Amino acid sequence: MFFADEYYGYDDAVYAAARLLRILSHADRPLSALLADVPPYASTPEVRVECPDEVKFEVVRKVTEEFGRRYQVIAIDGARILFDDGWGLIRASNTQPALVLRAEARTESGLRTIKQALEGALRALPDVGPVRW
Repeated sequence: MFFADEYYGYDDAVYAAARLLRILSHADRPLSALLADVPPYASTPEVRVECPDEVKFEVVRKVTEEFGRRYQVIAIDGARILFDDGWGLIRASNTQPALVLRAEARTESGLRTIKQALEGALRALPDVGPVRW
């Protein structure tokens, strides 16, 4: 969670927990009831794919260019590709020779489609290790 209210913007798990506790202390319903109308989404964990430091940013640039021909791509800190049913993210790791992947969709079948698209784009590029979701 990233918070930009009541203070300068930052992400912090302890602060997120404190904010949640504050919300719950003022609510007359349990958290499960407060979240009951939030639709469930299928998502992946964060996946790291081996990619040498000297090419990982170029890989992200190529992926951004390729997907940008067919989809809207948000190119802030990587490539967040917006699909009809969800999104996929490919970005260069700041701490290791790797790419970081994530994906989320409204349905399991949509998630499979997004994962296949990300894998296919990476498989077509040299120096990128296998994707293991």
